[in-house]
Amino acid sequence: MPLHSLELHNFKSYRGTQTIGPFTSFSSIIGPNGAGKSNLMDAISFVLGVKSKQLRSAQLKDLVYRGRREPRKSNFPGDAPLPPSSDNEDVDDGMEERGANDATSAWVCAIFHEPQEAGRHVEWRFKRGITTKDGVSKYEIDSKTVSYGEYVEALKKFQILVKANNFLVFQGDVEAIAAQSSGTLAGLIDRISGSEELKKDYEDKKKKLDDTAEKAQEEFGKRRVVAGEIKSYKEQKTEVEKYEKLVDERNELARRRVLLRLYHLEESLETTAHQIRTTGNEVINLKRELSTAETALDSKRSAQADLRAKISTLERKMKGVEKKADGRAREVVGVQTQIEHTERKAGNFKKTEEDLVRQEQETSNKLASLRKTLEETEATREEAARKIAESSTNRIRLSDVQLGQLRELKSKAALQRVSERQQLESLQRDEKVLKRSLNTLVEKRDGLNAKHESLKTELEAAKTHLEEVSEKFNDLTQQLAEERKELKGTEDERVRIGQLTATVTTRLEKVHEELVRMGQNKVESQRELRKKENLEALMKRFEGVKGRISTLCRPSARKYELAVATVLGRNLDAIVVESEKVGIECVKYLSTQHLGIETFIPLDTIQTKGINDKMRQFSNRGARLALDLIEFDPSLERAFNHACGTALICDSMDVARFVCWDRGVEVKAVTLDGTVIHKSGLITGGRSSEQRTGFGSGPSNGTTWSERDINTLIKSRDNLTSDLRELGKQRLSLKNEQVIKDKIDSLESRLNVARDDLSAAKRRVTGLKDEAKHIDGELKTLRPELSKNESAHGQLEAQIEKIQGIIDKDEHKIFGAFCRQIGVANIREYELGEGRLAQEESEARVRFDGQASRLGHQIAFEQSTLESIQERLGKLRDSLTTAHNNLKKLQKQVADLKAQENELNETHQNHSSDLDQLKSSLAIATSELESAKKTVKDKARSVDGKVKEIGVWNDERAKWGLERSGIYRRCRLDGMQLPLANDSAGIESVAMEENLRDDVAMDVDETDEDLAKPKEIDDYGIEVDFDELDEDEKEDTMGEMAAKLEADMNKISAEIDKMAPNMKAVDRLDEVEGKLAATEKDAEKARTGAKNAKDEFQRVKKKRVDLFNKAYNHIADRIDSVYKDLTKGKASPMGGVAYLSVEDPDEPYAAGIKYHAMPPMKRFRDMEQLSGGEKTVAALALLFAIHSFHPSPFFVLDEVDAALDNVNVSRVANYIRSRASPDFQFIVISLKSSFYEKAESLVGVFRDQEIGSSKGVTLDLTQFDD
Repeated sequence: MPLHSLELHNFKSYRGTQTIGPFTSFSSIIGPNGAGKSNLMDAISFVLGVKSKQLRSAQLKDLVYRGRREPRKSNFPGDAPLPPSSDNEDVDDGMEERGANDATSAWVCAIFHEPQEAGRHVEWRFKRGITTKDGVSKYEIDSKTVSYGEYVEALKKFQILVKANNFLVFQGDVEAIAAQSSGTLAGLIDRISGSEELKKDYEDKKKKLDDTAEKAQEEFGKRRVVAGEIKSYKEQKTEVEKYEKLVDERNELARRRVLLRLYHLEESLETTAHQIRTTGNEVINLKRELSTAETALDSKRSAQADLRAKISTLERKMKGVEKKADGRAREVVGVQTQIEHTERKAGNFKKTEEDLVRQEQETSNKLASLRKTLEETEATREEAARKIAESSTNRIRLSDVQLGQLRELKSKAALQRVSERQQLESLQRDEKVLKRSLNTLVEKRDGLNAKHESLKTELEAAKTHLEEVSEKFNDLTQQLAEERKELKGTEDERVRIGQLTATVTTRLEKVHEELVRMGQNKVESQRELRKKENLEALMKRFEGVKGRISTLCRPSARKYELAVATVLGRNLDAIVVESEKVGIECVKYLSTQHLGIETFIPLDTIQTKGINDKMRQFSNRGARLALDLIEFDPSLERAFNHACGTALICDSMDVARFVCWDRGVEVKAVTLDGTVIHKSGLITGGRSSEQRTGFGSGPSNGTTWSERDINTLIKSRDNLTSDLRELGKQRLSLKNEQVIKDKIDSLESRLNVARDDLSAAKRRVTGLKDEAKHIDGELKTLRPELSKNESAHGQLEAQIEKIQGIIDKDEHKIFGAFCRQIGVANIREYELGEGRLAQEESEARVRFDGQASRLGHQIAFEQSTLESIQERLGKLRDSLTTAHNNLKKLQKQVADLKAQENELNETHQNHSSDLDQLKSSLAIATSELESAKKTVKDKARSVDGKVKEIGVWNDERAKWGLERSGIYRRCRLDGMQLPLANDSAGIESVAMEENLRDDVAMDVDETDEDLAKPKEIDDYGIEVDFDELDEDEKEDTMGEMAAKLEADMNKISAEIDKMAPNMKAVDRLDEVEGKLAATEKDAEKARTGAKNAKDEFQRVKKKRVDLFNKAYNHIADRIDSVYKDLTKGKASPMGGVAYLSVEDPDEPYAAGIKYHAMPPMKRFRDMEQLSGGEKTVAALALLFAIHSFHPSPFFVLDEVDAALDNVNVSRVANYIRSRASPDFQFIVISLKSSFYEKAESLVGVFRDQEIGSSKGVTLDLTQFDD
């Protein structure tokens, strides 16, 4: 029944109602991308009932057509409209809001033509629709509404399997089919074959089979158990009879053994009574001797204590003297430093005084020389004035007439040689200017030369000063280095002495501690030795003594030792006993023997608290129950439960605080370092050097010290004390470091001043050199200029002289008669004489006034300098006098301090001699004391030994008495009949509990005479008749007969213990035999049910396997031929090879099916290693082979040729064309012309942009066949 056409109404991109088709046997759907080809594929899938997840839509209502969006208006005036939204049919995420043009419903109708006779056909219309309101599908067949199930069943009649999806291949499914796993392929064939429909029934039958088989196995097991019980109870009945016979034999042997033991106990009690009386008399004599020795020991101890007190007092005095001597030595060093400082200061004052005296003398001489020069200058000025006055009296004096004539002549001469006169005046002006410049240069030269000479003198003085300052700086540097070296040596020596002192002090403290510990440990060792002997004696005399807690346990890890010891505390040395009775016997024994106090933990009556398991919840936080961290015998659990309680051991204090405070748990918490937080909140911490942390070593972990060890330590202590005293003397002999540091500070200050002076002196020398160099440069520059001016001046004078000669010659003619009249050679001589006198007078006056003023100023300056020097000299001499006075005082103070130091040293030496004598006396007294101690110790040991012997015998008597009482009680409890004398009390007179509590307290008023009395033992008035015992048994002191009886009893007991009969075996045997019949009935019922379940399962399994194998065998047979048809070619006419292989033939649907394809002319490779085209061809071959099993009337393929080349495209197209028929229709979506050109018809899909919808047209290609 081929698909004839499709009607689409508002489906995805198809707007309105459109008809696509008709479809032929081989139709190809073509069109551009985005036209709506894949939407047509979705329409076919939709109408055939495929789920929405395979239709490229999140929900069904998204399949309804959405209209074109109107252009959106902008929110701003003048803006262009926004573009409409896209209506691409392949982009529909269901998130857009629908517009006004959107459809509200859609449907697709598939029209099938079922061929009939005579070319007729029957039309079937399958229709599926949805609405946007609820998105629910509506199904119709020929306009009749049906359910989804009816719809699917109707399609199934035409071989269209919706669940198997055997009619559709979506785009991209080809590659997925080629890459699918073997399990997925098996599942596909399971669905195609129809065997998947039996899956639920198959699994139910299999579960029922497993349940019935398990039930049958359980019933058979019960049957075997009951049969075994019957056999066992029969054997046990025989064993019970044998057991009762052996018990009777053992009871008789026990009675015989008890009688023998009672006889030997009576003999032992009589023997020890005699031994106690004899030893008690010896103890009385030894105690008298011990009292005498103790009196002598007290006297020796008192004498030694007096000597030690004297030595201690003298040592304190010596330390005081040493401290005072040390203080005096430090004071001497300090004063000596002050003396050195004062001497250096006085030396500096003296040197400064000499310099000031020299400066005073130089300044006085210079002042006298200046005053003398001033006097000479005044005399010279007066002489010059006198000479000028004399010269003025001899000069020519003209009359008024002559003066008038002179003026007329000058006027006449002025008219002569005018140009020469003007030139002369000009030259004279130039000459004056040049002469002034020349004089200036000469003065500058002379000044520079004078300054150069002065600088030369100053430079020599500055160099001398620099050498002095440099020498002083070097001396200070050397002194500072020496002082620092001395300070370092002193500090190193002090550090060395300090280290040695610390070492010696530490060793001395250790020696003192050892000596103290020796005294303690001697007592402790003796006490612990007694405790050890006590435990050995108790374990030897009493059977129920287990041992001390410390020897019965061991921490699970070494790090817990201290914490566990802290938790156990005083219980660490407690003794564990089997019962309260044994504990009371032990206490009585310790009391009678005066062996001290012990703590006992009886296992039968000790009170314990249950362990709260909630405490273990803190283990992950680092807090664990102490009981969980101790290894011990399980039989002693009650004792350790009592000793540890609910105490927790925590890894750190933080964990303990978390448990006790943060969580508020009232528990004793102990950290690994021994710190304890008690239930009350009290915290106990710290650790003693004597704290015990060992286990398994008994009560004592100490050391036993000998007298030789003590003497060695005393000698070591004396040597160390002597070394410490010598180091103290060496420390006193060292210089005071503070004095050296003060001296260094002073030197550093002086060195800084000297460094500044040196820098200033260097700068002064450098400055003077630079200044002299500058002056030399100026002189060098000045000399050419001076020579040039002198040359120019000479030339001007020559020109002036030449012109003046010409003018003088003319003036001589005019002034000749006048000159003869006044008596001069020429008029020039007259004019020069008058001018020269005036000029000389003026120059002389200026020169003498300047010189006098300069000398006056210089004298005043020198006078003030002299006064300043004299003032400084006076102050300096006062300071020098003060320094000398201080120096005398300091020297006297040093002498006094040294005298005091010598006196203190002498006192210390005297004390040292006295100390040596006292130590010698102490050594003698110590030796005598140790000898007295040894005597007392020996006497006390003898007394203790004898007392212990008596105590041991009394303990033996008490032990034997208790043993006898215990035998009587056991006989009474066991109903054992003993042979008694005629006048003896009956066995019922023995109390069932021993009244030991009244005898526990020690008799503090017990006298020495009481020690000689044997302890009374209660016999309850019972007298046993031992006539049944023969002489060999009575004389058997070695216990051989008792051992033989014991061995026989043990042998029978061992046999009895091995038997362990069940005394209720007879009764149980009858019960089990009745139970067997009911068990056999249930087993048969279970076997029948299992058989029926197996038959039902095999039936369903066979049916499912047959269905699967039918499909598998068909597909496996077809796959190779299909693959060969698709891969045949000229190069490989046989084509490729393809086959299927099943992994589990028994249950093929539960395992997997592997698909192998080998392209032509290529070796075998896995499917993953094939190319994309090869995978596509292989997948198509598999699809065609699967489709051939129950083929649907049509096959829709969506772009399966996408990964194929042209050759493979042509092969696939030819294959489809050759297989297409009215009974087998192919509808293919393709974009390759080489594919769709082989179709019988083309369905073109295009996009109508005007209405915004996809449309289709059909073209029949058969009309174009050649």
